[in-house]
Amino acid sequence: YGATIPSGYKLSTLGKDCNDGNASIHPSAAEICGNGIDENCDGKDAVCVPVNDYYSKPSGELHNVLSWGVNPDGSGANPADFGAGKTFNLANRAGNYMMTGNWTVMGTLVNPSGSQLKINGYTLSLATLTGAGTLTGSTTSSLVIAGADGGNFGNINFTSGGGMLKSFTLNRSGAGGAATIGTALSVHDVLTISNGALNTGGKLKLKSTATNTARVAPLMGSINGNVTVERYIPARRAWRLINAPVGGNQTVNQAWQEGVNTASADPAPGFGTHITGGTSVNGFDQGAQSSASLKSFTAVGALQNVTSTNTALVANKPYMLFVRGDRSVSLAGTTVPANNTTLRATGPLLTGNQTIPVPASGFTAVANPFASPINFATITRTNVANSFYVWDPKMGGTYGVGAYVNISYNGTGYDITPASVSPESQYIQSGQGFLVQSTGSAGSIVIKESDKSATAAQNVFREQSGISGQQSAISSQQSAHDGLVFTPAKNAIGLRINLQIANGSQRGLLDEVFASYSSNFSNEIDNMDALKAENVMENLAIIRKGQSLMVDRRKPIQTSDTLQLNLSNTSVSTYMFEFSPIALSNAESVTLADHYLKTNTEVSLTETSQVYFQITSNSRSSAADRFSVIIVNRKAVPGLGSTAKVSIRAYPNPVTTNGAVNLQLDNIKAGMYRLELVNAAGQTVYRRMIHLQNGTFNQPLNIGQNLPSGVYQMKITGKDSQRVIKIMRR
Repeated sequence: YGATIPSGYKLSTLGKDCNDGNASIHPSAAEICGNGIDENCDGKDAVCVPVNDYYSKPSGELHNVLSWGVNPDGSGANPADFGAGKTFNLANRAGNYMMTGNWTVMGTLVNPSGSQLKINGYTLSLATLTGAGTLTGSTTSSLVIAGADGGNFGNINFTSGGGMLKSFTLNRSGAGGAATIGTALSVHDVLTISNGALNTGGKLKLKSTATNTARVAPLMGSINGNVTVERYIPARRAWRLINAPVGGNQTVNQAWQEGVNTASADPAPGFGTHITGGTSVNGFDQGAQSSASLKSFTAVGALQNVTSTNTALVANKPYMLFVRGDRSVSLAGTTVPANNTTLRATGPLLTGNQTIPVPASGFTAVANPFASPINFATITRTNVANSFYVWDPKMGGTYGVGAYVNISYNGTGYDITPASVSPESQYIQSGQGFLVQSTGSAGSIVIKESDKSATAAQNVFREQSGISGQQSAISSQQSAHDGLVFTPAKNAIGLRINLQIANGSQRGLLDEVFASYSSNFSNEIDNMDALKAENVMENLAIIRKGQSLMVDRRKPIQTSDTLQLNLSNTSVSTYMFEFSPIALSNAESVTLADHYLKTNTEVSLTETSQVYFQITSNSRSSAADRFSVIIVNRKAVPGLGSTAKVSIRAYPNPVTTNGAVNLQLDNIKAGMYRLELVNAAGQTVYRRMIHLQNGTFNQPLNIGQNLPSGVYQMKITGKDSQRVIKIMRR
């Protein structure tokens, strides 16, 4: 060609042209991958490398692959999935990204600086997160940090005001699997560590509210760093058997008094409480109410006053704490209304098996070590009775301060005594202490991660109250592995006797004893019986062989059995015994003997019945041994029963609107009898004397057509006996 280069060609210094017939193919040409042509003459076609960077479109659901494209504006090819090896850049929405469904990203999610990803009540699952943007949670949102290749996920940063989640899960398996809480985070329901290590950085809080308390699920990984654990307490001036499920060196003052000790100081409204009973130098609040409101337990379960809240550590130690409300509540007097409060403590969470020694004698107070409910039925016990005691702060009526509830094994399931107001159950809540006893020699209990339960608080830390029998204490969601719950003993009969305050409008359950009879029980005091745990206020017990019992289980009654009641710490007031028979219909009689008034009151063998009594200024009326109960079998016992059973019934019952009612008395002893109709407040609203002949007698009465509707007691009192029946007026 000489010096002339033909049109369409150029002089190359890069190498030989591999196709002189195509001007687009030469050593400096751009190579197009995957088309089978060697455009740049390097001897091969370029292999196409998949595009793995995607960008969100200006609109569309983030969890939908169609809302993502390969181009920076979100256009172009969509990803096949959100799997590993791909990068997903949040873009094109002015830094505001809102989830509209559950979203799992196993690739890399890029959240650029100044942007926030709002989880918006859904579940976000991530394997890798980069960028300086933040996450915005809520009390209904969930976050899962996952991955199977280990490695540190890095910091998890939340938008200011958005650091809250319903649940947080770390499931990052493989070497070095970990994640770190970068900014303040509150978990409102459940924290789950399935794999890996969670570093809290002191920024994690487990929330407690009027409706729920956050818990930590059985731990498979680890949690490093301090955690703040809250315990919500509803408005009620009452004692609480309480603890903080953390370790560390935080004092009672720093935790439950919010670090101050003056009656007027309220650094965090809605948190903390006043603690009185000492000097300001020792950390106590000062005010008109100065009685000790914080007590600890000795090695045998006796209460003792705490001498300084500045030195007493809050970590994993059971206390009896009288809670009046938060620190805004005045200490001016006992009539100041309580309000809701939340107690909180900070320290490392206790994890793994927790062993608590139990001395040979007395009660041992135990703190639930975990920030989670635990199931007593699955706890490992060594030389420890299958029985425990919790404190129900709602017992005692409107002005009550609480009482102990016993939950004990009967050979079939658990009996609860009394059927508490809260109600209590075999599930011991986060922040709740309890009492146990040895079987006679020193032992221990081991509380394991597997003893944790998802069963939330029934009512002990909730506003509502009320219970209808033992079964209402059982969660309908109880799983099969949780063990036996409240089930009566097989082939047993018995009698429950509870003590109630009945002073005008002030009414409420105070205490209860339970006598149960079965061939499976022993007449000796053993581990099937439950010793009495002393309440702060009124106490009721059965005295047997010098021991005070809350539950007395023994062999069947041969002829008769006498329950010597022990009543203590009463005040001048009107009280009521309520008798609840259990399969006693074949007995001859149950009689309450009042040794002060020298009366005998027969109670129903088949129905719940009540007997009112008064404690007066006369010291004999408050004698501990004032009452006993005599249960007579069908066999006649001289002086205690007769072969001809006395029967009294009222008809019609409920009484008609005109107040007319008839009493039918069978096998009644002749003599003068006093009839008294007593209302629920203990007031006598009708009274008359009648003379009865031997045998069967029918006595018409008219109790008045203006009598209010309700349940009444008709007392029929003779020279040597008193019987009570229930009458209803609708």
